[in-house]
Amino acid sequence: MVGKDIINTLKDILLLKEKVSTLSEVTKDVLKKLDNHNDRIIRLETKFEIYEALSKRK
Repeated sequence: MVGKDIINTLKDILLLKEKVSTLSEVTKDVLKKLDNHNDRIIRLETKFEIYEALSKRK
């Protein structure tokens, strides 16, 4: 039946919307973690460069 097909299609659309919302939230969480790691790497690089420069002065 056409009516049943339409209902099933609408259900599928709603499920896909929910999955996309979940994926969006997970992606935001991963992005926050990556930003945190990036900040930590930058701080480590800065420390390394400072220590390297100080060791050359001796």
